[in-house]
Amino acid sequence: MSRSPRLVRVVPDVTGLDKQFDYLVPAHLDAAISIGTLVRVPLGPRRIRAWVVAEVVDSDLATPKEVAAVVGLGPAPEVVELAGWAAHRWAGRLRSLLVAASPPRVVKNPARARRGTLPDDVDPSLVGPDGGVVRLPPCADPVPTVLAAAAVSGGSLLVVVPSLDQASLMAARLRGRGLCVALLADQWALAAGGADVVVGTRTAVWGPCAGLGGIVIVDEHDEALQDERSPTWHARDVAIERARRAQVPCWLVTPAPSLEALAWAGSRVRRPSRVQERAGWPFVVVLDRHHHDAPVASVVTRELLDAVRDPAQQVVAVLNTKGRARSLSCRQCRLRVVCVSCRAGLGEDRGGDLTCQRCGSSRPRVCQGCGSTNLHAVGMGVSR
Repeated sequence: MSRSPRLVRVVPDVTGLDKQFDYLVPAHLDAAISIGTLVRVPLGPRRIRAWVVAEVVDSDLATPKEVAAVVGLGPAPEVVELAGWAAHRWAGRLRSLLVAASPPRVVKNPARARRGTLPDDVDPSLVGPDGGVVRLPPCADPVPTVLAAAAVSGGSLLVVVPSLDQASLMAARLRGRGLCVALLADQWALAAGGADVVVGTRTAVWGPCAGLGGIVIVDEHDEALQDERSPTWHARDVAIERARRAQVPCWLVTPAPSLEALAWAGSRVRRPSRVQERAGWPFVVVLDRHHHDAPVASVVTRELLDAVRDPAQQVVAVLNTKGRARSLSCRQCRLRVVCVSCRAGLGEDRGGDLTCQRCGSSRPRVCQGCGSTNLHAVGMGVSR
């Protein structure tokens, strides 16, 4: 008994075309085509790339055309369904979401992944077994939390971070701990083959993850996790929905959880202890350079040098010198231009006069020693 030919519905990979079409599956391509497969179909005078998104039982077309060829692997069937949900949720086109879920290059077969082993120092108690919000201090290392989630999940772990630099660093560190890690989107085939951990930026939430056991969103508060183009989907919401459909836990790791994350987690919020919280936040030191008696030509103060020389600290120096020059000296006699009333340094205002920041007095832009007008700024400003 001969089998009736299959009918599939495809979404063309054509910008501006928001329509789906039905095609026949030829017998020699029947085994290679399933939901999510990338194919080539005839459309008008040319053949275009398209995604298979559904099986069709009955079509309105009297004589539908046939699928021309199979391009390669595309998103998994559950990801295609998730993309349909997201297109309705954010009122956008399905094509842009399928592009995010597809490999950047043609992938014919998934790569064979060699499973690794979790290190012995992993602490599964860092995360809850049912997912939720894990609040960490901003200076805390998220790798132990990711390893704990990998131990609890019992399958492949999908990790989403805000930037590509963070993703590359996270992947390298997890490989150093003995795990098989796929970095999206370059290692799309390895992720489809079943790596221990799949790491990537916000588009990785659409990526393949064979044997998905859990999802981790690092720095959930970061705005980079939301796509700025239409549809403006958010990786947090997509991850929560994907985890719900797969019945796996989802962890949102952040020092400042959003209201949406807290509302979703409810009572599933893990907070650090008071000691960990205080140690994880940086301290701020404000130095007023106006209190220095002698002129300081360099922005590097003694306090900053002591902090930079400490190998256990990471230091960020902010120089608040916006605006006009705050300290001037004469190029002729090398004398520092100071206020005749309070001996404080003079700066140049918008009108070109010299103004004292301490007492507010002003005078013309001339040196009090030799009368020269050839003055220059002392120290480094924002532009230098």
